[in-house]
Amino acid sequence: MSKAREEFYDEATIWGDDSDRPVRDLISQGAEQKLKLLGSALVIGTALGIGGVLASGAGTKGLIWLAIVVLGMVGVITVASYLEVGVTLFIAACWFLFKTPGLAQGQGGGGEQGLALSQIGLVLLLSAWGLRRLFRPDGKLFRTPLTAPIFAYLFICAWSTIHSLLFPDSNIERGLITATPIAVNVLENILRVLALGGLLLVANVVTPRGKGRMAAMFIAAGVLLFLFSLQTKTNNMDHPVGLARYVPGQGYGAFPQMMIVGVLAALAVSGIGKRWQQAVMLTVALTIFGWAFVRNAEWVSGWLAGGLALAIVVFNARRKLFWIGVGVIAAIVLLNFGYFWDKFYKMNFYAGGHMNWGVATLRGQEIGALENDRSRMLRAAFQYADAFPLGVGLGNYKNYNHHYGSPTVWNSTTFTSAHGTYAQTLSELGWLGLLALLWLQGATLMTLYRFWRALPTGTWEKAWLLATYAGCWGIFAATFLGDYIFPSYHNGAMASFGGTVYVWLFAGFGIGLARLRGLTWASATGKGIKKPRPQAHWVRPTEGRP
Repeated sequence: MSKAREEFYDEATIWGDDSDRPVRDLISQGAEQKLKLLGSALVIGTALGIGGVLASGAGTKGLIWLAIVVLGMVGVITVASYLEVGVTLFIAACWFLFKTPGLAQGQGGGGEQGLALSQIGLVLLLSAWGLRRLFRPDGKLFRTPLTAPIFAYLFICAWSTIHSLLFPDSNIERGLITATPIAVNVLENILRVLALGGLLLVANVVTPRGKGRMAAMFIAAGVLLFLFSLQTKTNNMDHPVGLARYVPGQGYGAFPQMMIVGVLAALAVSGIGKRWQQAVMLTVALTIFGWAFVRNAEWVSGWLAGGLALAIVVFNARRKLFWIGVGVIAAIVLLNFGYFWDKFYKMNFYAGGHMNWGVATLRGQEIGALENDRSRMLRAAFQYADAFPLGVGLGNYKNYNHHYGSPTVWNSTTFTSAHGTYAQTLSELGWLGLLALLWLQGATLMTLYRFWRALPTGTWEKAWLLATYAGCWGIFAATFLGDYIFPSYHNGAMASFGGTVYVWLFAGFGIGLARLRGLTWASATGKGIKKPRPQAHWVRPTEGRP
C-alpha cells in the first residue's frame, strides 16, 4: 500500500469513514417516516369519509359498524406499542363468544352471523403488527418451511372461490341451486388468512420476558373452557346452565382443551417443576381427557385428539408409562364394552344405531356397518372432486349439496357441511386444495418436530414443543371425523373460530420458543451450514528426531 493510501486510512480511522456503510442517514429516515405518516393519514381519512357517507345511508346498523371501525383503528394504534401484551390477552380471551351485528346468512339459514371477539381481535393484532413493522421495523421474519405452504394454500382457496364466482354451476342458472352470498365466500377466505396470520404473528412477537405469561394464558384458556363445558348439557355448549349462561363460550372448545392435555402431560412426565406440581398437571390432563373419553365417548373427534396427544407425548418421554396407559385404557373399554359399543361404534359408524336409523330407512339403503351420514358424505366428496376439479369454492358446499346430495341426484345427504375437514376441503377446493392442506399440515408437524429435537433436554420449552407437535398430530387426525381446523361457515361458523384458532396459535408459540432459544431452521436440521473443508498443513520436522 502506498504512503498516501496509508495516511488516508489512518485519518479515516481517527475521524471515522462511513462511505461504505450500508446505513441510511438520519435525514432520509426522517423524511421516509413523514411520508409514511402522511400517506397513512390520507388513507385513513379517505376511508373514514367514504365509510361515514355509506354508514349514514345504511341507518342504525351502518352507524354501529362505523363506530366499531373507528374504535378498531384507535385500538390498532394503541396495541402497536404493546403488541405482545395484546397477543397475550387475546390468547386468554379469544374463546369468549361476543358478537357484532350480522354480516351474512349462515348455519343452514338459521340467521345472520356477526364477527366474534376472535376475528375482531386478530384483525386488530395483525393490523397493529403491520403498522409496527411499517414505522418501526423489527427485523426479518423468522424463517421456517411454513411460508410456502401457507401462501400456496391461501392462493388455492382464493383461486377456487373466484373461479366458482366467475364460472358458476349451470344448475344455478336453472334455479336448482341458490347462489351463495358473496359475503360468505369472502369470510371463509378471511378466516383462513386470520388463522395462519395468527401463527406467524405469535411466532415472531413472543419475547423472552413474555413467553412465560403467554404460556400461562394458553393453559388458563384450556382449563377455563373445560370448567365451563361441565356447566352444559352437551359437549358443544348448546344448552348452557350455571355460570356458562353468563359467560358465553365456544362450541369447539375441544381444541384448546386437548392441546393443553398434551402440554400438561408433557411438562409432568418430563420432570418440569416440583413433584406436587407434576402431580397436579398430570391429574388435570387425565381429567380433561377422561371426561371426554368416558362421559362423551360418542364425540370421537374430541377425545381422539387428546388421546393421540397423550400417546405421542408419553411414548416419547416415558416408554414404560405409555404401555401402562395402553393397558389401563384397554381394561376400561373391556370392562364397559356394551357402553362403548353403543356410544362409540353404533352412534358413529352403524346406520342401525341412534344416529341414522330413520335416514337410512327413508333412503332405502342397507342397514349395516359404515352405512351412515359421514361415510356417504365422504363418498360424495370424491364425486365433487370428480365433477368440479377446482372445487365448488369456499362457502358453497351448503347450497351445492342441497341439490347434489338429494335422493334424486347423488343420494348422499343434504347437510350444510361435509362434517369433516378433509371431505369439506376436497369438495370445496378439489384435489389441489386437499394436497395444499396436507402440505401445510405436514410442514407444521415437521417444523415442530425438528425444533423439538434440537432443543436442549430438561427445559420446559422442549416439553412444550413435544406437546404442541403431539397436539397438532391429534387434532389433524381427529378433524377427519368432524370438527374443523378451519371452521365451515355453515357448521359452527364464525362462533367456532375462537376455539379452532388455538391449534394455529399453539403452533406459532412453539416456533417462537425455538426462535428465542437461538435456533434457526438451518441449525435445527443441519442444512445450509457449510462445514470447514479439511486442509493439509506442512509441519516442519523437529530437529534431532529420527
